[in-house]
Amino acid sequence: GVAELENPLVPCWMERVIGPEDEGNGAAAHAAERDLQKPLAVLDAALDGREWLFDDFSVADINVAAVAALAKPGKVDLSAFPHLAVWLDRATSRPAYVA
Repeated sequence: GVAELENPLVPCWMERVIGPEDEGNGAAAHAAERDLQKPLAVLDAALDGREWLFDDFSVADINVAAVAALAKPGKVDLSAFPHLAVWLDRATSRPAYVA
């Protein structure tokens, strides 16, 4: 579920975005990023060959993208998850999200 993404993404965001500069990229963020690998892989596989999580854009995309978007400022490497990365860019570039 979304909590599997949110729980490890929050420490990445906290340490790498709002934490003191001299403490950024700390051990908790690195451990959290390791914990993210499995849920990110599951989400990436679910998005393989799909534009959205279901047939059309839905509230599921909104909810998951809102949490997954923490990966960018949290400096989480998404390069191993190309379907997820493309989907996240697509979801976060929608006019309603941008607004």
